[in-house]
Amino acid sequence: MKDAETLKRPSEEDFRACLPETAEGPGCAMAVLHKGEVAAEFCTGMASVEHGVPITPDTVFRIASVTKQFLCAAVMTLADAGKLSLDDRLGQHLPELQGTPATVTIAQAMSNTSGIRDHLELWYIAGGGLPVPHRLRDSVAMCARQTETNFPPGSSYLYSNANFLLLSRIAEQAAGERIEDYIERRFFTPLGMTSTKLRPGHHDVIPHLAAGYVEKDGKISRGQITTELWGEGSAHSTLNDLVKWARYYREDPDGLIARMRVPAAFSGGGAGYYGFGLFAEPWRGMSSVGHTGLWPGYQAEIVWFDDPDVTLVCLSNLSTLVPRLVNRKLAERLFDGTLAPAPEGSPDMDLWAEGAAQGPYFSPETLTMVGLCIEDGTPKLEIHGGKVEVLAESPTRLTPAAGAAETAWFDIAGIPEGYIEMQRRNGEVVRLQALDTLPPLGEEGALAGSWWCGETASRLIVTRDADGYRVRTPQYWAHAWVSPPLPAGIMAIEDFTGPWPRRFLLVPTGPDEMAVAGPRVTRLRFKREG
Repeated sequence: MKDAETLKRPSEEDFRACLPETAEGPGCAMAVLHKGEVAAEFCTGMASVEHGVPITPDTVFRIASVTKQFLCAAVMTLADAGKLSLDDRLGQHLPELQGTPATVTIAQAMSNTSGIRDHLELWYIAGGGLPVPHRLRDSVAMCARQTETNFPPGSSYLYSNANFLLLSRIAEQAAGERIEDYIERRFFTPLGMTSTKLRPGHHDVIPHLAAGYVEKDGKISRGQITTELWGEGSAHSTLNDLVKWARYYREDPDGLIARMRVPAAFSGGGAGYYGFGLFAEPWRGMSSVGHTGLWPGYQAEIVWFDDPDVTLVCLSNLSTLVPRLVNRKLAERLFDGTLAPAPEGSPDMDLWAEGAAQGPYFSPETLTMVGLCIEDGTPKLEIHGGKVEVLAESPTRLTPAAGAAETAWFDIAGIPEGYIEMQRRNGEVVRLQALDTLPPLGEEGALAGSWWCGETASRLIVTRDADGYRVRTPQYWAHAWVSPPLPAGIMAIEDFTGPWPRRFLLVPTGPDEMAVAGPRVTRLRFKREG
């Protein structure tokens, strides 16, 4: 590992070499800290394209899920003060919760091992996407209607914003004040983070706030946000303020980061990469701790590589400028020649092409669907509507290149027999069969009709015509999806208007029942009406 004393000081050329070719206008603010001191800062692009206002180290960005570590740090201090216990069940503090969600512990919620369904995904299925102005109390009520979880609490990992929404309510009750005020008083004010604040709504006038932009086909538009957020993603901050938080990381005066960064253990053994509001994952022979944030028009990451004692911060107001990728490219330049080699293998392309031709692979047990494709000569996995590049441990054993996620690896050796396998972070191996080889899960046209879900208090109306299935969601937003019929009698609805792509599967599970499954929601049950 390169000695920290000889760390290369990044130049403007280094920073620019790590940035993608994007639409002109928006940009980012970046910082490199070396042993707690700023080695270099770089700002480029416009905070407001409309008004020609440049980005500076004092520009305010929405930092989305970076917020989660502030909330978890607050929960830890409340536990240390004896105002709650990490082993408390959520139902002890939130009596409105019912069924399995009420049995989840605070620790399981902080580590995304609870299995609680993501309320943002639930709103979307119900017809109310991110642009719809759902209030905090609406989202808590949505969680309170859930009686089941994605998996038994503690047994696996799946990222869910609902965990941190509910933790916000619990922490606020324990603190006896608004959680945004407690976090500000406990952390931001002592650290001098004067421009950092949690703001649940989206109507405040915020000085120096960067507008968020979404890029598609080389054109930009304003990101749409009206759903209220809490400790799951409502913080706003600046580069200068996050530099101060980065120093808190490494100094860890309260011993919080050391406890928060320990990955949660699964009930069946083993552990993933997620601790309490922090990812702690290896990268190229180094350990790192940090978190990303993603919201329409905004992306953020703060990551500390603790062996060389280097912290990278990147805040973006453009959807296609991804801080995680930018920071890793910069790290490669900073630590050139000292990193563990990147995987240089490649998949068996003949086998991959055969898998791509077979079509998607599906597991009736987990309702997971994965596709293989080749895009510009690059093999990619299609997961939940998004396309992910892969790293090859061997010609058949592959890992997603996007970083820590719920999937550890995929194995394509079974393609000649019509299947692939994947291993989840908890060690569970799932076999996915080629979809067109599976027997029908329901009768022809079984999904047509009106369907009601009590857990979302919403309706899906499915009709069929020459173009395939049409799905409407009249309860809130009246989405209008069109889906061609898929083999095995299932259908998929996709949407790319949010900050991340989504694919939801509608699967018949009985004569008058179907299940909806997506990135962070599985087996959400709908009953046929009439």
